[in-house]
Amino acid sequence: MGDATGFCYRCAEYSTVIPCSSIEGVSLRRPSPIRTLWIPSVLVWAAASAAPAQSTLLFADKTIPFEEGFRIYLVPDMEGMGSAVQVSEVIAGNEAPRYRDRTGPDYWNHYRQLLTQEANAVIEGARAAGAQSFVVNEGHGGNRFANVIPWELDSDALLIRGYPKPMVMSTGIDATFGTMMLTGAHAAPPNHAVMSHNYAFDEFTVNGKHLNEVGINALIGGAKGVSVSLVSGDDVTGGGNQSHIGERSHRCGDEGGGGPQCGYHL
Repeated sequence: MGDATGFCYRCAEYSTVIPCSSIEGVSLRRPSPIRTLWIPSVLVWAAASAAPAQSTLLFADKTIPFEEGFRIYLVPDMEGMGSAVQVSEVIAGNEAPRYRDRTGPDYWNHYRQLLTQEANAVIEGARAAGAQSFVVNEGHGGNRFANVIPWELDSDALLIRGYPKPMVMSTGIDATFGTMMLTGAHAAPPNHAVMSHNYAFDEFTVNGKHLNEVGINALIGGAKGVSVSLVSGDDVTGGGNQSHIGERSHRCGDEGGGGPQCGYHL
């Protein structure tokens, strides 16, 4: 995987190239206004919305309770969900002042339920295949990582939600998990999909290889000994993930305004 000097990226908000040589230890700083980004092992810690600089990662010492049996680590995102085609369907408006007028009733009345139902469907299928332990880590920054409806989520699941989370979409993953699964995944810039983005970056590379959010989290999971077995999302992210983590089979549904929704079994 290389060392920390293999990380180069361009910050979307400031459009600034940060050279790899500027990375020392586990922290670095963006240009003014100064906010700290952290690189714990393999991931640049970056929140979707602005946050004050901190000297330590909050909740970094928290661990996920151990459970017996084959364990599933599920990361549900929203932009790549079936039928989601615009920002107002996936944000609450409380993420930052500039988002206040970008939400809508569909987010509150429909798409949070759809997100929760997708997570439940994955849990149901995994349980039928023999899995016994399920951890759902909110992967979508809308509503400050509180989109899944807890009382509608499968009661066997442990839910990680809220902000901040020290490793964002990979918070708490360790070698006790049998696999990682990601739903609602989306393409990264410069690919043109329904709602393309990649955390807060225009570009994220590791040793010269471009990674989207699935690729970044697959890299972290791999470092912990956890492989990715399922990715669902828009058709563009599906094609990109084949080069990151391979593919055994895939299926795409009907186009729904923003392109077909695809599932990849890896």
